[in-house]
Amino acid sequence: MAAVLDYTGVNAIYRVPTAGTRIGPYQLIDQLQQGGMSTVYLGYHIYARAYVAIKIVDSYTADLRMLNREREIMQALEHEHIVPCLDAGNFGRYHYLVMPFMQGGTLEDMLSRGVFTLDEAYVVLEQLTSALAYMHSLGLLHRDIKATNILFDQDYNLYLNDLGIVTWLGEKPAQQGRVMGTPQYMAPELFQGRVDQRSDVYSVGILLYQMLTGRLPFDGPSDWRICIHHIETKPLAPSFYNPSLPRSVERVILGALEKDPNHRYQTIEELLHAFQKAVESPTFFEHLSTQWQATCQKLRSRLSASAPALHSALVKITTCSCNTAYIDTCSAFPYTLLTSRDAIYRVLRFIYFSSWGSAGGGMRPGKGVNHVANRRRKTHPHVNIRGGP
Repeated sequence: MAAVLDYTGVNAIYRVPTAGTRIGPYQLIDQLQQGGMSTVYLGYHIYARAYVAIKIVDSYTADLRMLNREREIMQALEHEHIVPCLDAGNFGRYHYLVMPFMQGGTLEDMLSRGVFTLDEAYVVLEQLTSALAYMHSLGLLHRDIKATNILFDQDYNLYLNDLGIVTWLGEKPAQQGRVMGTPQYMAPELFQGRVDQRSDVYSVGILLYQMLTGRLPFDGPSDWRICIHHIETKPLAPSFYNPSLPRSVERVILGALEKDPNHRYQTIEELLHAFQKAVESPTFFEHLSTQWQATCQKLRSRLSASAPALHSALVKITTCSCNTAYIDTCSAFPYTLLTSRDAIYRVLRFIYFSSWGSAGGGMRPGKGVNHVANRRRKTHPHVNIRGGP
């Protein structure tokens, strides 16, 4: 397996400019992010009077070919969810790229405030899919999708950032025997010298896992061990960390994290469609609630005149059982039923015969459960249908 170079880790020591330094028309205000080959600053354009983000590399230590390649790709791409390049140049030993400053922060900043809801995760996935599908259609692979490379503006519109290790479809992922990327988000096939759009799908699957559980499937102090886990270890089910996660959503996430690219979603659009379908599909309790309401409506109509007290109890049971929030807590629904044994018996008896009738059975008008019991006693006198001695 090729060695791994964490593109964003501090692997090279170089001299960085300090806040207050003037580079061309830009004043450096504060350092936003420190990487292995570059530093990102909050800058201020003195003449335009606008805040910007400035990515700076030191030509004494950095590979300028990568920076020039990133600049060319950023200037060629035009998409509403990809960070544009506003300016580029050099000032002495420093070379820089200028981008809009995104006031909404990064996806990692948002995750520090808690896990996402399904709807929030879908909004992120939808916008990210739009950007990646555009890149893939041009034969480009991002290869460094992670929470810190997803930015948001003040209106929380998503922007995909950092095209520093973008490669063309068909290119080898290794450079001088090293695979560049961030170990926690890298697809297993990268370590075997293969990469295509399904590698980006894998990285997005990691993001989904992270957004909905607050954790990475594989992490730790050793980059080497993380890479081995990507190749050999199945991730823990997301529901282990987030028990409320629907099984249908969990299957989508794990499908994106298949070790074999042929078993994954083949395109980023397929992943989005599967996730949308999983989010919109009713959960087991929602389906149960719908069936319960239909059955209880029949029962209420029968009991409203003949048994007012039981009808009142059933209304309370139905109100509680059809409230998804109560069902999800698994408390109010069972408690309400267990407080009335007679109600349980009569409700379940009704449900049983209603189900039997819909299957072609049922009772004749005027015949009740006692009639059925008496008939069974006559047919099988030795059988005690009450179950007692």
